[in-house]
Amino acid sequence: MRRLIKAILFLVVVLVVLAVVGIVGAVLFADRVVRTAVETAGTRTLNVRVDVGRANASLLS
Repeated sequence: MRRLIKAILFLVVVLVVLAVVGIVGAVLFADRVVRTAVETAGTRTLNVRVDVGRANASLLS
């Protein structure tokens, strides 16, 4: 029984750590992802090169 509780606790800790790492990564790299997506989609759609100088993607605004 004690072993099962330790395994479940370990799994919960691992999932929380992965969630925190994912959220931090999304916050840090959101601008780059948006810029790349807009440049790629814009270039394919318009058949001209699209360059985005700066993108600001924020989860809080």
